[in-house]
Amino acid sequence: MQSESIHVLLVEDNPGDARLLKEYLNEASAYSTPRTDFEWITTDRLTQAVSLVDSRRFDVALLDLSLPDAHGLETFDRLQAHAPQIPIIVLSGLDDSTVAVEAVRKGAQDYLVKGDVNASLLLRSIRYAIERKRGEDNLKHVDFKMKEWEKRKGDFLSAVSNGFRDTINGIRNGVSQCLAGPTDALNENQRQRLHAVLERVGHLSRVVADLIGTPDGLAVDGESAHDSSPPSGPSSRLLVIDQEEKDAEIIRDFLTEDRYILMEARDGQNGIAKAIQERPSMILLDMGLTGMNAFEVLGRLQQDSRTCGIPVLGMIPFPAEKRNADSAAYSSIPVLNKPLQRAALREKIQGLLTVEGRTTEGEKPA
Repeated sequence: MQSESIHVLLVEDNPGDARLLKEYLNEASAYSTPRTDFEWITTDRLTQAVSLVDSRRFDVALLDLSLPDAHGLETFDRLQAHAPQIPIIVLSGLDDSTVAVEAVRKGAQDYLVKGDVNASLLLRSIRYAIERKRGEDNLKHVDFKMKEWEKRKGDFLSAVSNGFRDTINGIRNGVSQCLAGPTDALNENQRQRLHAVLERVGHLSRVVADLIGTPDGLAVDGESAHDSSPPSGPSSRLLVIDQEEKDAEIIRDFLTEDRYILMEARDGQNGIAKAIQERPSMILLDMGLTGMNAFEVLGRLQQDSRTCGIPVLGMIPFPAEKRNADSAAYSSIPVLNKPLQRAALREKIQGLLTVEGRTTEGEKPA
């Protein structure tokens, strides 16, 4: 059977204790199975021990805590800090066994009381110290690799999430712009196909978010894609009548991560025509419309049997003191002040749709 060789650093300032430990090592070497050959270097100073570990390889260190240039836990702390790769067995007398136990808590592999040591105990302690240290180092390596893998995984998923989000939002915005065009630009079949694209894109977004386990990466403005989600069921169709492109873009950014299908109109006349043709679940109306103003639009919607049941949410672009004489009309519909806040907008929309029980076709279920 092949023998093994263990290199020992013995740090002991008492010549008698050092000689006895060497004899125990020789004795252990003679009867050990497999045969173990010990090669040792002895020093009586911690400073010399520190120099030795820089120039030689040691498998284990036997360290007396009471040396001429170091005493107590300081002795262990300094050697471990300088050579953390070497397993250390602390040698103690009866009067400092408490300190030795504390050294074990701080990372020493074992401690031996000098008066109780024999060859068998010394051999077993050395072997166990080496194996425990090897196991600790392996665990640290595995932990490091796991953290490194988790970081790479997070970076990868973040890149995938951001790329996917940008692509999906590009598709949604492009389709929404097509649907927001003149009512006669698309026939009914084309509109239905575009609405189907929006609904499938929304489904794909949720599926991918669940698969990669990072729904927050698919959210807008740092909110989770699953937070405050709209009521389950078919996607609700919202008509945004807003003459300001930047405000409409804000609404798209706020809502396209949800299951809503968005349609747009830039003026009141087109908004009314689109509401009659598309029968949306809800209308978001800019109260600052010029030309056909918002109150005329609201009146026509409420007078037409095809649109009178559609809930309307007003969006007010100016403070209360600047509202004109038609302000009494505000009391007939719920309103939000611009600039819109995402949480408030989603809450108001969800509340109105829940109360009204709207479906994708803009009709209340039977």
